[in-house]
Amino acid sequence: MPDYSHQAVAPAEVAIVTDSAASLSPAQAAEYGIAVVPIRIQFGSESYRDGIDITREAFYDRLAAKGPHPTTSLPPPVEFMEVYRSLAMRAKSIISIHVMGSASGTVQAARLGAAMLPDQDITVVDSLSASMGQGFLALLAARLARLGHTKAEILSALDRARKKVDIYGAISSLDYVLRGGRVQRGAALLSSVLKIHPVVRLHDGVVEVADIVRTFPRAVERVIRLAQQSVGARPVHLAVLHANVPEQAESLLHKVQSSFNCVEALVADVGVAIAIHGGPGVIAVATMEE
Repeated sequence: MPDYSHQAVAPAEVAIVTDSAASLSPAQAAEYGIAVVPIRIQFGSESYRDGIDITREAFYDRLAAKGPHPTTSLPPPVEFMEVYRSLAMRAKSIISIHVMGSASGTVQAARLGAAMLPDQDITVVDSLSASMGQGFLALLAARLARLGHTKAEILSALDRARKKVDIYGAISSLDYVLRGGRVQRGAALLSSVLKIHPVVRLHDGVVEVADIVRTFPRAVERVIRLAQQSVGARPVHLAVLHANVPEQAESLLHKVQSSFNCVEALVADVGVAIAIHGGPGVIAVATMEE
């Protein structure tokens, strides 16, 4: 299996762009030269650029408060254009990989930004995923670009890989889903009384309920079991994702990593787009088969 940590670094002719829904840390983005366009977070009339105007800690503090429930909004197309124009000064081609178009207009905003630079070679890719599902695709593209692969080869690899990305997540409470208007109050109350927790799956651009489980620890166990069944013994990139519970995520990764055939394994914040709807305490597992 490839050892990405010891690959020679060469100037890339293909530049990689993503958005902050990808859950890449600043260190990961810097290490692989990935440009990250921040999505917008709205608290009432206040707008913040994710990771620039508001830290993740401050976001979670405000999410837990009783003020306006946050929403996300798109980066303006001109912001994508400015990033592309800057990158075009050092790269022949650009691949821009974004949160799934079925749940966000970010892909369309990126395409509008690319259309403002008709003389540049820019391709916008719908990741069909989010969080580290999207992040793993951006890392794959950046690693291949560093190894000197052509734009066509990278796009072909992305097309294959995005079909092999899976995320399973456990929601600790439906309160935040209710605040976001995604379920009716009666359903949230029933969930609270019965202590049931949905396990959701994000795959190929579709979010669906994979199971409903009594107690949150059992929901997390179900997430792990479903992820294991999905990938079997095949080599995978593995991420345990969390919404403001990093110690729990680190402990879970330590516990389950040996049961996967890992190419790499890491812990990451699940990202604001998911945290807004799932609330603090969400635990998820993202996999991308090698």
